Amino acid sequence: MGTMTTKQAQFFFEQHLRVTCTKSRYRRYCFVLDRFLSHFALDKVVDSFLYSDIQEYREARRSEGAAERTIELECTVAKTLWDWLLFNGHSNTNPFRGQGNSAIRAARSPHAQSQWQRSREQLQSGRRIQA
Repeated sequence: MGTMTTKQAQFFFEQHLRVTCTKSRYRRYCFVLDRFLSHFALDKVVDSFLYSDIQEYREARRSEGAAERTIELECTVAKTLWDWLLFNGHSNTNPFRGQGNSAIRAARSPHAQSQWQRSREQLQSGRRIQA
């Protein structure tokens, strides 16, 4: 965990979108995500993104003349990617939530776990019981 590149993350996330979204939403999300990630190196590690990278992206898009609504859509789709990465254990941070490398999740008590972490652990323990 923590060594996935943006290119790998995009590939796996688009596979997820392919089976969970309508064809038109899948195409739109892929197009928008491609535009967002094209501003960064393909081999950039997803956990190395910082909140400041997102702010710089927004400023760069504004200077290119992109509409504010377009920038928000691009950031929303990218935030969805990072939420998916967090949920599936492929990332420790979400730069869209103002987190950086200093916010890497440490082992916490079960009471401090996120709802996603608890539901994921419950699902995994249920699979072990059934096996």
